Amino acid sequence: MTVLSVLTQLFLGGEAVDNDAASSVLAALTGLRDLQVYNAPELTERGLLSLSALRQLTQLKLWGCDISEAVSDPGYEDQGSLVSLQT
Repeated sequence: MTVLSVLTQLFLGGEAVDNDAASSVLAALTGLRDLQVYNAPELTERGLLSLSALRQLTQLKLWGCDISEAVSDPGYEDQGSLVSLQT
């Protein structure tokens, strides 16, 4: 996993991308700046919040995930965890 810490971009998808994968694998990729996840219906808000460990992340794109639209609302209480994201 140490070698993967230098990875800066990752595009992945499918049912294998779930909350457990987000918290145990994706969150360990601390060099990520650009993460794009598609067709991952098992990824929810819980998995998204585990990505707050990715302090260098500036781009996050999600398609086909089970993330509530409330996450993008200005009043969502946990959105401050991903402070480096560009809008």
